[in-house]
Amino acid sequence: MRTDKKYMMIVTEEDDRYDAEDGYDCDFYADHPWEGNLIDIVYGNNIDELRGNGENEGMFYMLYLAENGERIGYGCIDFDAIEETISISELEKCKDMNTTWTKDDIINALVEGDIEPTNVNIAKVITADFVQNFNDRVIELGNEMISWQVSDVFKKKGE
Repeated sequence: MRTDKKYMMIVTEEDDRYDAEDGYDCDFYADHPWEGNLIDIVYGNNIDELRGNGENEGMFYMLYLAENGERIGYGCIDFDAIEETISISELEKCKDMNTTWTKDDIINALVEGDIEPTNVNIAKVITADFVQNFNDRVIELGNEMISWQVSDVFKKKGE
């Protein structure tokens, strides 16, 4: 599987069974996009790359994380809804990395650093490497603070 992109979106359309009277209507294919005919596979790192020129709008999709093949969404293509799915998935990654950050925390940090809080910039922060570097820095600062406090305690007692 291609892993140079974060997401893989399989796009389908109705097959020959499409007939609203027999129950194979748009709702059926939105709930079961794997039942339709394959029309495209789109790879992207963000919603804009998945959207492309918009030609798949209104079709049916299954969205997967390219890194591990986990399906994170499916239904009728609505890029606003897919963007929300991606956002939720990325925040779940924060929880999986033992952080308690919320999207608002990340947006506030970006704004404070005069960085535009776009989905692309948010995605750059929500990575295992970023979180690991952050945790390493917190540990380093914590150890320095302990050292300073120990030094202050013994300086005050004259030892």
